[in-house]
Amino acid sequence: MSRYDKVNWEDAACRGLPTNLFYVVEEFRPSKTKEFFDVSIIKRICYACPLWRQCLQYGLVDEDYGVWGGLLTTERKALVAGEPSPIFSRVIQELFDAGIAIQEIQEVLDEYPRDERSLENQASD
Repeated sequence: MSRYDKVNWEDAACRGLPTNLFYVVEEFRPSKTKEFFDVSIIKRICYACPLWRQCLQYGLVDEDYGVWGGLLTTERKALVAGEPSPIFSRVIQELFDAGIAIQEIQEVLDEYPRDERSLENQASD
């Protein structure tokens, strides 16, 4: 059983939405995409989802692209790195503004199996 299959996606707030919405906003897409779609819409759905934590944990370990737990690839990498940077600061503030406590963010990171994917293996987009 894959890690993906261990999450009960039936309860996800995004259930029934087109999957491509979670990839069309990714940084590597042409800039014209941003003119037609605001990633904050997807993020609001994610942050209110009862599976936010499991989705983010899955995305941290098993996904290199797309929005997982409300975070883009570069945002997830910055969160894992945990080093002061403009992206890290923005992500922490965005999560906090969405009502996600710093303690919960830390708990997600504490559960992150760092030995399964080192930062060296996470090439920049």
